[in-house]
Amino acid sequence: MIKFILKILQYIFIVCLLGYGIIYVSVLFYPGKMLGNATEYELWKYKKQLINTTYSQSKNIIIGDSRVMTGLNPVVIKHNIINLSLSGTTPFEGCATLKQFLQHNKIDTLIIGYGIFHYIESDVLEKWTLLYQFNTIQEVNSLENVERIKHITLDNQSPGLQLYLGRKATYYHSPINLRQTFIENLKQSDYKLFIIKQLKETIGFSNLTTADSAAGTNTEVEIALKAKKFIPNPVILSYLDSISLIVKNNNIKTFLLIPPINYASYKMLTSTLFWKQFSNFLHDLQIKYPFVKIEWKNAYLPNTYFADNSHLNRKGADFLSEYVRDSIMENVKKPAIINQNLNTRKSIF
Repeated sequence: MIKFILKILQYIFIVCLLGYGIIYVSVLFYPGKMLGNATEYELWKYKKQLINTTYSQSKNIIIGDSRVMTGLNPVVIKHNIINLSLSGTTPFEGCATLKQFLQHNKIDTLIIGYGIFHYIESDVLEKWTLLYQFNTIQEVNSLENVERIKHITLDNQSPGLQLYLGRKATYYHSPINLRQTFIENLKQSDYKLFIIKQLKETIGFSNLTTADSAAGTNTEVEIALKAKKFIPNPVILSYLDSISLIVKNNNIKTFLLIPPINYASYKMLTSTLFWKQFSNFLHDLQIKYPFVKIEWKNAYLPNTYFADNSHLNRKGADFLSEYVRDSIMENVKKPAIINQNLNTRKSIF
């Protein structure tokens, strides 16, 4: 009986070993397919190529989340600018981008653009950042040290050994972690070549939507209605501090752009405590970082400028890109001021 049980266990071990071996090899040869989202994988891969390229002259760059990745087009902005922003990211990834780019390039002007939500938490740390090994393992370890000091993680969890072991398993592509999605990933069609084509043609911009309006409300409205308050994540703020120190030490002209929200969301938010606290947060940041110009003139845009409740369509992207070109890039020597003007702003309805 004991021999029979041992044989069964041996058989299970061999099957598991073989299965995990197949998953591991599949990830090595077909990472786009096996790591969740082929298109997103190729997008992050291309952005890393841009970050690690050595350019013959100094550059202007954009870091931020999907709201500026889909909202700021270097072809429209001109001024030798590259859009290095990535979906769902926070200043944690932005700081790594900035440091890596500066290792072999000079930056004249930096535009930082994160939606309000990404001052509150990260929603892609394990889903994409760790899975695609965007940050070095040293940067991940450093993040965890900051999280322990702040007693909260980048994605608003409690720091702990189990969580961190899970992160390492994700980072190193543990077959155990990937086994649940293996079959689904095998069925996945090839990544969308036209998105990568556009990224290359526009130096990092991605917006192929045909939607002409979005009248729903965004994530910030959900948070404002549920939590009531705007509570920035202290870990995210630590990396914003790190970015500010880098730009100060490297004499980089820097703009903190708050991407516009659609009018439907603005109507719901403008009278809330959440909105007031976020406005105060920006004022505090301006005092803290006097060498950074905060841009919030376009707090909202018409619903017809949006592809969904959070992201601009091509019409909106053209408008915002032209604004950045005309009001920021051509006036980089102006002193730092908060540029909100919500009550006196010219209507574009």
